[in-house]
Amino acid sequence: MVGIIDPNPSKQPEEDPEVSLDWVWDSVFTRPIKIKRPAQGKFSPKTDERCFTWCSQSVRGRFEGRDPRCRSLCIRRVFEHEVKQLTTHFSLDSRSHVVNGAANEYPLPPEGQPSSAIIDGAVGGVPGTRSAAEGVRYWKEGWYIWMTKNRWAAQEKMDLMMFDLDKQTAWMRTKEQEERAWAEKEAQIERERERNGDGHVPPAVVSDDLEHDEQEGFLRHPYPNAAEESFLIRVPTKMPPLDLYAQQVLAPTRKVLGIVETSFKNGDQKELALRTWDLVQNGVPFTLVKNVIMNFIENWRTGPKDVTSACLSLMETLKKLVSEIEPHEADSKEALYTHIEQHILPHVDANECPPLSVLVYAAKGIIEPTFLYESIPTLLEILAQIEFTRSLVEKQAKTALALNARYTASSKPGVRILNHAEKKALKKIVKDGIRLVYLEEIVLQLYRLYIHSLWISPKAYILSKTMRSFFPSLFVKSGDRLADEHWQGLIHHDFSKEERERVHDVGEATKVFLSEAREWDLERMAYFKKRGLSEEEIFGDGDFISYPQNFRARFPCPVDENMLIDVLLVYMGTVEESVDTLENLFPADTAVQLRNSA
Repeated sequence: MVGIIDPNPSKQPEEDPEVSLDWVWDSVFTRPIKIKRPAQGKFSPKTDERCFTWCSQSVRGRFEGRDPRCRSLCIRRVFEHEVKQLTTHFSLDSRSHVVNGAANEYPLPPEGQPSSAIIDGAVGGVPGTRSAAEGVRYWKEGWYIWMTKNRWAAQEKMDLMMFDLDKQTAWMRTKEQEERAWAEKEAQIERERERNGDGHVPPAVVSDDLEHDEQEGFLRHPYPNAAEESFLIRVPTKMPPLDLYAQQVLAPTRKVLGIVETSFKNGDQKELALRTWDLVQNGVPFTLVKNVIMNFIENWRTGPKDVTSACLSLMETLKKLVSEIEPHEADSKEALYTHIEQHILPHVDANECPPLSVLVYAAKGIIEPTFLYESIPTLLEILAQIEFTRSLVEKQAKTALALNARYTASSKPGVRILNHAEKKALKKIVKDGIRLVYLEEIVLQLYRLYIHSLWISPKAYILSKTMRSFFPSLFVKSGDRLADEHWQGLIHHDFSKEERERVHDVGEATKVFLSEAREWDLERMAYFKKRGLSEEEIFGDGDFISYPQNFRARFPCPVDENMLIDVLLVYMGTVEESVDTLENLFPADTAVQLRNSA
């Protein structure tokens, strides 16, 4: 009936829609088949580098604000598209899609280059002279391992992970340009300082685009030298067979066995045995043994005729032992002491200056890990010997530069002339200022620190003796107070009259300090005695009253211990570097002359 809805409609099965053959054909044969593959080349999602960095810090290092001890390791894979310009086109044969590729030459950073590839601080040399560099290495397809112990290098590495090889090379060239600009400005400042003669640097010399110290006028280095503490190497693509090294090691043995076998077959061994027996019957071997024993006894009594090379070898071993241990590691000292006692002392004169490596080791043992104030007099004597070595090296460097200038002007054939890098290294040795640092920032500061610490130490009774040792001119009643006869101590060795006058002035200031300390001492003692305290309580270190604390509050220490230690370490490192430079330039003559002169 129209307008009435059946409440119970009849349920009939629904019929499936009829599938058309045309639809099946369109779905299967005409729609494209989609195959998803990861992007290749520079759009590839593959990981090409992984880096691992770990750092540690000590309690003292954190307190003193030192850099943490960090190590970093990176594994880098360079793909083909990074070092080649690949040309591709479509082909039904997928193997012939890539036709050819021109190589892009991106040089490795300095830590991956040999020394011959770096000229004037630039990989491959400065622009216009790159052909002079030898053995420049470039990025190639394959695996690389990069390691460093410099935290600034690790930070730079993380930043460079955002760049491809082209941008990394551009960044390296930018740093090289700024380094050259820094070196040129530094050389210009040095020339202006020498021209003025008073150490003053005109403000116009320092460019506004370079950072510099407003107080001292020295340019700040634009970038930390992290390449010396970093390492980059390419992993070989093909490893040699496992038995290759065994064959190389056993090849001489195989050859020797073949020769022995041939000698037996030819009868040579039999002939040798017969000749040996005849010599034994004639007594020749016994005469030979007798001569050997007599020579041994003679050498034992008189010593070898020429021990220069032997001593140099022993000194190198000693230097290696010293460099591998820390001054505060007691367990490591036994090997060092044994080597000195058995191999060094029998070959040297007791009046000779000890090796520089031993002097530096002894000095570090006094200032690290805890500064031993009571050993400051010993430290001063050690430093005097180190300064003597430095002055000797400086004289040798000046002589070498003078001879080089003479031979360069005369153009005498057959004479080796120093190159630019060698002259720069020698000029660094003779650079002014090290002697002034030694006197003002080390010797005089140690004087002040030791006398200040003696006042509240159990050895305060040696103050008078110490003043005579440090400042002998204060006790000269008549005559020239700067005469050599009054300055015979080792700690004043080779002091000029100007330097002696400076030491005398510091001695006068020290006398004023001791006088003020004595007056304060008497006033303090009188004050507390009126209140019924004994001298043991007045000069003790108790909870209620502390003499050391009161003294330090009234007379603060005039020396920053941490700064003094830093200056000492830099000074000794500079001397070691100067000696190494001279020995590398003139290996045999320098070592012998240094030893004989000392």
